[in-house]
Amino acid sequence: MKGKPGYSVKSRSPRIGAWIYVLVLVVAACYGFLKVFDYVFVSPQLESAIVEYKAEGLPWVAEDYVPVVSEQENAAAELLAAIQLANPKTIPELDEEASELFNKDLDKFEKWLQLYNPVLDQITSATQKPKLLFDRDWGAPHYSLFSEHSEMKAAAKLLAKRAELMARRGKLDSAISDLSTIGKLGQLLIQEPTFIAVLSALSAHSITYNAAIRVAEPFKDNPAALVQIQAVIEKVDSSFPLDQAMMGEAYTHVALLRNMKSGSLKLVNKSLSNGGKPIPHDYSRDGVPTNTTVRAYMARNLRTHIFMMKEIRAHRDDVLKATENIETHMDQKREHHTASDNFDVFVFLDMRSPGMALARLETTRQMTLAMLQCLQFRATSKRYPSSLDEIKMEIRDPLTSKSVSVVEEQGIFKIYTYGKNRIDDGGEASEESKKDDWVVRFPPKPRQVKK
Repeated sequence: MKGKPGYSVKSRSPRIGAWIYVLVLVVAACYGFLKVFDYVFVSPQLESAIVEYKAEGLPWVAEDYVPVVSEQENAAAELLAAIQLANPKTIPELDEEASELFNKDLDKFEKWLQLYNPVLDQITSATQKPKLLFDRDWGAPHYSLFSEHSEMKAAAKLLAKRAELMARRGKLDSAISDLSTIGKLGQLLIQEPTFIAVLSALSAHSITYNAAIRVAEPFKDNPAALVQIQAVIEKVDSSFPLDQAMMGEAYTHVALLRNMKSGSLKLVNKSLSNGGKPIPHDYSRDGVPTNTTVRAYMARNLRTHIFMMKEIRAHRDDVLKATENIETHMDQKREHHTASDNFDVFVFLDMRSPGMALARLETTRQMTLAMLQCLQFRATSKRYPSSLDEIKMEIRDPLTSKSVSVVEEQGIFKIYTYGKNRIDDGGEASEESKKDDWVVRFPPKPRQVKK
């Protein structure tokens, strides 16, 4: 008895060979469709994006943006030597110990400091060199490679405590030397072409300004000393090359995608989120990913970087404006949660944060200089100025364009401007009360003793 074609009389089940044949046809059709899709849509977009990306001067390989620094000019070796001098502890651990001692017993802190002065003296020596570039594998960038920056931020805090100690002991020259070292350290850190460098340098400069007011406190009636402290702050270079940092961020993502041999977005996400394992080495420095999904994402990634770089270049004198425009662009991406858009959100920094921080830092620098001049005015006139007009200074709030406020109450003199909420909070800043004025006050707030 005959059965239907392709079936066995006994089982009535399809023959395995026929199913395999169909499966092969389906796979071949899918593969062909993907190849055609890649050839017609993805590859031309990616090639066009690469041409535009390079035309904007954005780096395709590390050599395109990593500066060349001679060994004689590079402070990296001495800074790493300072980290080794702290061993077996880290400098952040030393700073934590120092904070506890400083706030409780200044004499004990001074005695403890004698053990670790060589660490700080090594950093002081390093800052005499003009350049900084740590030896990194820039072809396989990973955020865990930048641990030196956290060490240097802690070193800046330690130097600030030593400067304040020296000021309280009446040793102005030593205090000024440490203030100057912190400023130079910030200027060195900014040279590495990454956003982490921007944030590290920003922290160091902020520590310098805060420390200057604390160093000034014991010399509040000494105009000549105040002039010397002011001179240190005036020498701090507060310029931040955000476009250089943007180039570093761009190359990090380009190298990251190129390094994924399988071209899987899932593996890219895993490499980003797994801080314990470095990304594979760049096996194809001039190539691009082969996976269609990643190639399509990479084209969009490059165009996003191009947009960010153009905004930063167009608003060099208004970093806040540039970063707000970029963040608006990223907000639009966040509204569409496809896999690659989620990856966009994960990879790119919140640009408003560094923009706001840089605007705040420059305003704080100006208010710190104004405070030092107000203290000089007080030392000679026996009163604080009623406004900055009396010391011939004008400072404007970068968020509202209004002049900064000056107020004296209960023996505390404040120079402040409205914070992100753009509301006059009377020169107060507190997370609990949601007050966020940017303030420089004298005398500075007492240090808090940890419970």
